[in-house]
Amino acid sequence: MTQETDELQNRDDASPSPASDAPPSLRFRVQRFEWTSTTIQPRQAPEPIEIPVLRLYPHPDDIPDAPLGIDITSRVVQAQLRPLLDRLVGRDIYLRLRKRGAGIGSVFTVSVES
Repeated sequence: MTQETDELQNRDDASPSPASDAPPSLRFRVQRFEWTSTTIQPRQAPEPIEIPVLRLYPHPDDIPDAPLGIDITSRVVQAQLRPLLDRLVGRDIYLRLRKRGAGIGSVFTVSVES
């Protein structure tokens, strides 16, 4: 089963640019997740702002050299993942995150594969 969402552009000026060394595609099972926050300094804002962060913890067999968690700061991707999270955690269902482009104009695709 594959459920793919429409490609949406991330036009959120408050989101930090993803790391330039991030791979264009990740496929993994989600062991757990948590909502947290971080403080960023947008270029156009005089003061730092706090933004929500969705931290996904991948199964170690899927991304052996991954950091402890994968932080999702894009509000668009967070909105796409929110209804799927309970269905993904601890199950043999893979999440695929694809990214094209860099910075504010990045295009993200989220799909679920079993």
